[in-house]
Amino acid sequence: MRNIIHYFVEGECEKKLINVIKNKYIQSGKVRIKNISQKVIHPSILRTLERNAICVMIVDTDVLYNNEKCFQKILENKRNLEKNGVKYIFVYQDKDLEDEIVKSTNLKKISEMFGTKSVREHKTIFKDYKNLLQKLESIGFDINKIWLYNDDKLPENKSKKIKL
Repeated sequence: MRNIIHYFVEGECEKKLINVIKNKYIQSGKVRIKNISQKVIHPSILRTLERNAICVMIVDTDVLYNNEKCFQKILENKRNLEKNGVKYIFVYQDKDLEDEIVKSTNLKKISEMFGTKSVREHKTIFKDYKNLLQKLESIGFDINKIWLYNDDKLPENKSKKIKL
C-alpha cells in the first residue's frame, strides 16, 4: 500500500510551490495551509487521515528563533502527531521560502525572479504566476538544493524522503 502524503504549509506561496513541483520533483499529495509554528493541528484532523498517511510539515525557521512560542508549538505538534499515531516528516526552510528559492536556483536575490522591488510584491506575483514550474526551471531550479536546513533543537529534517 502506497503512502498518502499530506503537506502542511505556512501560506499561499508554499502551497503554490508544492502544487507545481509535486509529481515531478516531490511526491504527490494533498496540500493544506496550516501554520504549525502558530497553531496545533487539531486531533480531529489527524483522526480523519488515512491509515497510511504521512504528514509533511514545511516550516519557516526565521519565526522559530525569534519567538519561543513558535518553537514550542512545533514541538507540541510533533508530540500530537506521535500521540495520534501519525507518521510525519519535518522539512525546514532556512529562514523562509524566498531564501530557499534563491538557494535552489541561479538567483542571487529573490527580486531577480520577477524583477520586483519588495518581498510582498514578489509573493503577490508568485501566488498568481501561471507558468511557475517553467519559470523555476528557467532559473535553474534544483530540488537537491532546497530544504536542507537542520538544527539539533528541532525534529530531524527529512526532506530527502519526499524528493523524487
